[in-house]
This record gives sequence, structure tokens and C-alpha cells, in this order.
Amino acid sequence: MRLEDGSIALPAELSGGAEAQEGAGDTDAATATGDTEAVAAAADGGDTGAAAPAVEVAKVRITDGSLRITDRAVRPEAKPGLKTFKVSLDGVRMPERKIDKLEFRGVGLRGGEIVATGKLAGEATDVVITIDKYRLVPYDPYAVTFSGYGIRRGMLSVESKISLKGDDFDTNTNVIVHQLGLKNTSAGTEFEDQIGVPVNLALALLKDVEGNITLDLPVSGNSQQTNVSIGSIIGQQLKRILVNALTSPLKMFGALGGGDEVGDLSAAKITFAEGQQSLSKKGRKQTEKIAKLLRERPDLAIHLDVRNSIDDVRAMQTSVLLEELRGREDLSGDIAAIRDYLQARADGVEAQLPYHLEPMLDDMLSRRRPPKAAIEALATSRIDVVRNVMTSELQVRPEQILVEEDISDGMVDGPAVVEAELGVVEEDEEETAEEEEGSVG
Repeated sequence: MRLEDGSIALPAELSGGAEAQEGAGDTDAATATGDTEAVAAAADGGDTGAAAPAVEVAKVRITDGSLRITDRAVRPEAKPGLKTFKVSLDGVRMPERKIDKLEFRGVGLRGGEIVATGKLAGEATDVVITIDKYRLVPYDPYAVTFSGYGIRRGMLSVESKISLKGDDFDTNTNVIVHQLGLKNTSAGTEFEDQIGVPVNLALALLKDVEGNITLDLPVSGNSQQTNVSIGSIIGQQLKRILVNALTSPLKMFGALGGGDEVGDLSAAKITFAEGQQSLSKKGRKQTEKIAKLLRERPDLAIHLDVRNSIDDVRAMQTSVLLEELRGREDLSGDIAAIRDYLQARADGVEAQLPYHLEPMLDDMLSRRRPPKAAIEALATSRIDVVRNVMTSELQVRPEQILVEEDISDGMVDGPAVVEAELGVVEEDEEETAEEEEGSVG
């Protein structure tokens, strides 16, 4: 069939279940040529041995199209589709498999646009695909079926350049996921097993201040020189990019707590001076680093717990003893020497207690053990200090700081610390409008 000049304009509306559409395309295309042998060959997957008919079409237009699919292979059934779409093909030549110019434009059922432009020249294909804020909730059933996580809300934007030349492929894709929210619908841990952190924590770490996740995904290679599928290559590359994207914030936070790898994250430790409510200089720097991380990632939160130190008890005993001895004129020489030593230390002056007086000081301190309530009050005040510094001075939102209901009464050997463990901001239980609508098309 050869059309010298002119176009085929096909107003179309495609609708119905996915099952009803399956396998229809090949037979219909063959029937359009009027060649019954080609129909049989298409059905049998065979070859008639005859040369394929030459087809040249100047222009093909499909306008005012719509697409609605009901996919019952997933539960609940999915109803994705396009509210409108149009297709434009210029310079179509078969069997050379050439299209001088192709363009596809579609609008999602809930908004968002998909645009694909490019050309096909035999074994060489160049296509640019652009997706602008395409809503993801209609695809919630697929996410639930294949990942165990439902889509609460979110939009997808993509800019992808695809080049195929023979067996060589080269793609460069920029992906932005806007305001993605998930709901856990199963006990699956596949993401955590693969990446090293729970999926909700990973999302909170990946999102920027505007709630966007941005990933660049370059993939290239030769389909004949690899034993794995292109899909597997893309999956491996995506995993590498995710791990690298998570490494920077986790290293900063993990280094504070002693962790080195993405999956080895431990709680960050904010240090305090012994017996004091105030942050140490090191503790202040640690607090500022954590606050910066929270400001840059608004879905991220920290859970605070406290570990008082054995040195805290001694510092409190020392404070009680010094208060008893301060200002007294009737002290013996040894006790006066102990008082002067304790006073100098309290004033920040370096002092040395005579060696023979150390047992006497230890005995005096042991008889002045602070009450448990005073130790608990010190622990509570330290958490309050961290929370107040972060919210009042360092512009962290209060909902990003969570405090454990049962504060630990354990003691550590070394500096007292407030431990900060990474988590996510607790979302409002009230469902959003998108959640209520679910996946209805």
C-alpha cells in the first residue's frame, strides 16, 4: 500500500478491560493489509516466505483519544488510564521501520501530562519522554501487590532521553517524585533487606525541603554483551543510586553515633558536662549538625533518650559536699585542703589534691549519695535542653523531635549523653482526599 500525499486521521476512543484488548493488535494490523496469509502468519507466529508489503504513510493522526483500563490481575483491581491522548506520526515507512517524526501526548485521569517525541530509523531510535506531575494514586494496587506498600499520595515527573542503535542502548533519565507518601500494608522487609534502612526512613532522608526526591539514572550498554536483562541493569543502577543518595546524610548522622555503613546506623550521641544540664562544646556542635539535617529534610525526626553518667553521680556528690564545707572556719587542715581543692575545681581552676587525701575524699563522697529523684531530674532537664536549643535557636520544627515515654535510668561509663535515633515525622491519622478516593479511576 502506498499513499503519495495525504494523511490518515483517526478520531478514536479506546476503552474497556485489559483482558478484552489482549492480543488484538497484531491481527488487526495484518487484516488492514487485506492479506489473509499475513493474518494466518501473525496468528501462528510464522513466516509466509513472501516479502513484506511496502507501506508509506505521510501522516497519521489519532486525536481526541481516551484510555481506560481495568486490570483485575491485581487486588484491589487497578483502573489506570488517560483522560485524553493524541498521536502524531510523520513519514512512516515499512518494512524499513522508519518514522521521521513521532509525537504522543496524554493527560492522566487525575492530571499530569505524558509527552513522547522522537524518530525511528531502522535500528536507530531516539526518543525523549517527558512526564510532568503525573499522579500516582491510581497505581496504588500495583504498589501494594509488588512491594507491600500502598501509595498514599504523590506525583511523578520524568525527563528521559533514550537512544538505541542496534544492540547498543544509552539512556539518561532524571526522575522527580513529588510529595510521595506511602502506607505500609504488609510486613514485607524487601526494601530494607536490599538498601539497609526502612522505606519510610529512606524517603524522609531522600526528600528535600520541598518534599521532592530527585534521582539521575544513566544506563548504557550492549544487550548482546550482557547476560542480564536491561530491566535488571536498571534495577542494579537504581539500587546503587539510592544507596549513594542515602550515604551522605547517614554518614553525617552515623559518624556521630559511630556507624560507618548505610545499614549500620546507630544513635547519635550529644554529650554533656558531668553533673551539668548544659551542653558541652562538643555536644553543641553535634546538636547543630543534627538540626541542619532535620531542617533540610522536613519528614525526618529524631527520638531522644538519655544516658546519665557514673561521673554525674560523683559530680552531684561533690556539689553537696562542697556546699557543706564552703565558708566554714573550723575545719581541720586536711578537710580544709579538700574544700579548697573542690572549690578550685568548681571555679574551673586546675588543682591537684595531695595523694594521701584521696581516700578521705572518696569516703566523704560515698556518704553523700544523691537521691534517685535528683538523677532523674537531671536526665529530664538534659532532654529539655536539647529540644529547646533545636526548636528555639536552630529552627527545627517541634514535631520533628520525639521523646521516649520511658526515659532510661541506665548509667554509662564516660560522658553523659542524650541519644538521638533517626525516625520519621508522625503523620496525621486523618486520611487525605487522595486516600479516600483510593484507586478509583
